[in-house]
Amino acid sequence: MTPHHETFRPPAFWRLLGVALLAVVLAVAAWFVFGLAGEAPALVLVLGSLPAVLLLALALMLLTARIRSSFSPDGIELRYAPFVTVRLTREEVTRIERVDAGLLTYGGFGLRRLSGGGYAMLFDAGPVLRITAADGKGYVVRSDAPEQAVAAIGLPAA
Repeated sequence: MTPHHETFRPPAFWRLLGVALLAVVLAVAAWFVFGLAGEAPALVLVLGSLPAVLLLALALMLLTARIRSSFSPDGIELRYAPFVTVRLTREEVTRIERVDAGLLTYGGFGLRRLSGGGYAMLFDAGPVLRITAADGKGYVVRSDAPEQAVAAIGLPAA
């Protein structure tokens, strides 16, 4: 059995929003560097630095987010870059099934915490693999080729 890998990037809208936020942060930084902050730059800097840092973090998250899934006879690796990586050996996987999911099925898109533990990782609606681990945690990952992913791990699909 050959390993199966898939990588998903967020929608173009996310990346566009990330670029726009990054531009705003750089414009504000340039405003301070070139002394355009006016009479009270310290006050403006203190009040503006936290939102700028948060906007920068959000922009970088939107620009670097990726979902990568790898299925092989050894197990499964699910990665929501740059935040979460889940590795399950073949023995830890008790059930794997293909289901269709809408954007709100698991509470929205992106990285979602599931009740009972585990994560849902999806950027758009479509076929997903719902994986149940021996510890009871569940994982959901978007897949354009769910049958190949299930075949790569060598477990019967539910």
